[in-house]
Amino acid sequence: MKNIKVWFFICSFCPIIITQDDILSVPTYVCPEGKYFNNIILSCLDIAANYIEGSGIQTCNNISSTTRVDKSLDFTCSSCGTGEIVSQFGDRCVPCNGGNCACEDGIMVDVELNGSPLTEARCDKCTQDYQPGEMDRYGYYRRCVKCPAPNSLCPCTNKQAGVCFPEGYVDSVEYEDRVTFGENQNFRSALTKYYLKGVSEMCRMNLNDGSVINNNRTSCQILTNLCSLVMNQYDDPSGGPCAQLKTITSRYSSLGASTSPLKNVYSRPGWFGHIPWMFYDVIQFSDRVYQNNENILNEIVGQEYTFKLNLNTSLLNFKVVRYSLEGRVYPLETVTRQLSLCGNSLVKSFGTTFESKCVISVESLRSHVTEFLELYLEVGDVLYPVPVLITNTQSDITDTSKWILSRRFFLADSALGKATEDGEDVLFYGRYAKSIDISVKLVKDKTTGNINIPLATITYDIIDYTNNPNAEVITTLTTKYEEASKNLNRDLNISVAVLGSLGLLIAIVRTVSYRRRNNIVTDCSCQTIAMFIYFLLVSCGYLFYWMIAGVTWYYLFFYNGQTVPAVFLPGSREPLLTFVILTFCFLCIGRLYFIYYSSTYDIFFIDWEKPRSTGSGGAGATSDPPNSSISVWRTHFMANEWNELYSHRKINPTLQYLVFLFLTEFWGLKYLAVRQPSTFYNESDVDYVAPYDQMLRIGLITVIFSGTWVLQRIFNFLYERFISDQLQMFVDLCSLSNVSVFILTDTIHGYYIHGRSVHGHADVSLPELVGALTREEANLCAKRGLIPDTDQQTFEMLIPLQLRTHYDRIMEQFGSSSRNPNPQTAGSSPTERITMAYTHLSRLITSFLERSLEEMDYTILDRVLVENVLDIEIRDAPIGKGILYQDMGQSFDGVMCYGNEWLLCLFDIMLVVILDLGQSTFVFSVILAWLINEVILKTIGEHFNQKNVARKALIDERFLL
Repeated sequence: MKNIKVWFFICSFCPIIITQDDILSVPTYVCPEGKYFNNIILSCLDIAANYIEGSGIQTCNNISSTTRVDKSLDFTCSSCGTGEIVSQFGDRCVPCNGGNCACEDGIMVDVELNGSPLTEARCDKCTQDYQPGEMDRYGYYRRCVKCPAPNSLCPCTNKQAGVCFPEGYVDSVEYEDRVTFGENQNFRSALTKYYLKGVSEMCRMNLNDGSVINNNRTSCQILTNLCSLVMNQYDDPSGGPCAQLKTITSRYSSLGASTSPLKNVYSRPGWFGHIPWMFYDVIQFSDRVYQNNENILNEIVGQEYTFKLNLNTSLLNFKVVRYSLEGRVYPLETVTRQLSLCGNSLVKSFGTTFESKCVISVESLRSHVTEFLELYLEVGDVLYPVPVLITNTQSDITDTSKWILSRRFFLADSALGKATEDGEDVLFYGRYAKSIDISVKLVKDKTTGNINIPLATITYDIIDYTNNPNAEVITTLTTKYEEASKNLNRDLNISVAVLGSLGLLIAIVRTVSYRRRNNIVTDCSCQTIAMFIYFLLVSCGYLFYWMIAGVTWYYLFFYNGQTVPAVFLPGSREPLLTFVILTFCFLCIGRLYFIYYSSTYDIFFIDWEKPRSTGSGGAGATSDPPNSSISVWRTHFMANEWNELYSHRKINPTLQYLVFLFLTEFWGLKYLAVRQPSTFYNESDVDYVAPYDQMLRIGLITVIFSGTWVLQRIFNFLYERFISDQLQMFVDLCSLSNVSVFILTDTIHGYYIHGRSVHGHADVSLPELVGALTREEANLCAKRGLIPDTDQQTFEMLIPLQLRTHYDRIMEQFGSSSRNPNPQTAGSSPTERITMAYTHLSRLITSFLERSLEEMDYTILDRVLVENVLDIEIRDAPIGKGILYQDMGQSFDGVMCYGNEWLLCLFDIMLVVILDLGQSTFVFSVILAWLINEVILKTIGEHFNQKNVARKALIDERFLL
């Protein structure tokens, strides 16, 4: 920049000669022999015979030849005749005045002041204090230079970017050197003030009626860099650098392919040979037209990639071209550390998501050299330009059609934020790339490994050096492989519509069943609405879980099992994560309601034991007072067994957690959840482990927990079938204890366990008990069932409303009802009230079961298929009668954890999923989930269940262990 010189001859007959040195000569690629490098199109072009490359231009290799430039920038050489010289631009042969080409102590002039070529070359003498400069390669002096004497006849009053222009030449265009840094929208940048006018005009000088007069590519590069520094602001003010670049580019575009200088660029024909490509809106290659962003982002790369290691098709070969602030172009480089401010290497294995985050001090950014980058994807001998999306300057980042895509970007800038104070440039602001995100997407509806053009998304942040110079900032670099989220969102919407409708039907059926079981006759009540909402939420929780499992299992298996790219992870996970959170909330409501349900159901233990008579049975025989010889310990024993049975489950939850940790952490299945397609690998075997993907982690959690649950259920089925069944053992124990269990879960709905002993008494000695069991084994006594000659002991029942009314009245009268605690026997002690209530309830229920009440009877039926499938009673009982449905299993487990296994299992899984969100290890989430489930919730449930049994069964809680 310092060597740029423009000398003017202040005389009426002398032309203004503009000479350019460094600003036109930039380092180039090393091209093969016979080619030269074009720093705009980044390619080596063929040089015709007899040509060599000079100071930024191409000339012939002998002084008797001339260089001609045609419209496509190709060169040819021809010899000049006798009495002719090569023009100063090397584009023609010019006859000498009078055929005399000698010019002593002067310079050869073949161009008028306005640029019109002369028909004959003339020899002009230099004015006072000036002398001919260096001889060109043709042996002629072309310019006058200032003599070493200090006086000057050419003062420069209009100097821009180190270049002198004639007065008023630049002022014809409006320029804006103010830039925006956050809230400061009128920052006067010393950089734009120095560069903008000069480089804009020198880049504009490339245009003259559609032909190239002055091939000043470097000035266009500097102008493009200034545009990049303002974050490629497409809607730049009219005088800003991006506006100037757009105006110049539009001028080229308006010339048309027939007159504008077009050349192959990025392996495609049709770009302007001297203007750097910055924005996509003016792209019109000869082989295609980029009409919108969709066309740009959907362009297919001509390569079929694979996940097989050690193949060229398993790597993304990114290339980068670097530019200095002064327009210097550096050779094409393979991307390694150029995209990271911290120097982290970019992992380019195809399909491997790369994430790099580092902390860098503001002070180091102050000294960072400002460079500009253009990113390419190399496939064979083709360079695919990678479009850049600057999020800071987008009007609507969510609308792809409104994106402004560009080409050039920078990592850190400490040049634009300088302002001149007291003659010195002071740094006030800076910018740095807070995040660089390179996203790669598969081509739609193809399974051959083709991808679309990658997209680089960059977000910049501002540094205020005046307020916090010692701060630290975080910068990230990521490479993501994604597929469009539209398909996932569409599938989720369809699934939600179908499953939501199914959940609605289930909620309606369960609400109807609830109304029948609670004898609700009003059309609409708050209680009914509340229960309908509850049933709807829980039903949707069940169904949404399988939707989530299906989606995540699909990506878990197909993503990791592919060798040819066919499935990438979706770009947006928000809809799925939203349903994950909703599903957990729905199941959490069900889990909390189950604890409430466990503390509100009614239960009563019926002791069938009768007092034994004393004496020989003759006239003098006596009997004990009623119930005086009946032991209460059998009832208390059965109540304790019931409490222990409450938390019994069909699986072992602790084993679930241990198996999961073993498979993920010890065996290494956790690596199936990284964003790198692989069936299995160890962290020690690879140089880089891709970050975990939350969708894959959800899939891994659900598939392992569900699989372990299924295996445990199979084992539990076989164990209960052939070895031991805890619930059946409880029923058998009821028969041995001569105690029945009467359970009411709703107003008229409940369960009955018939435990009346067929031997008459249970308070017997050991020999009597063994003898009774021996007779029963030999089938020498009646069967245990409520129905004669059957073994049916468990029933689901709908009791008469009158029975429920009497039941509630007794509990209310003696002050032990939780539904309406209003004791009317305040004068009695609590023990007396409990004893009276127990006696009355026992007499009421036994009379009902023995059919001793004329107004309250029951009938025993079998459930029909619809009732079993929908869990609803569709047949009405006659007035004053109840229905006892023969139970094919143990339906009374509905008030225990055993009968709510689906709810508990899905809640366990979703709890781990929720706790795992944002975690990098499964250990923390699993341990915390175990503590919540097996310690906190289990203890709370057992506590409230024990309280409820003591209150409803009229048993002193001190006897419940």
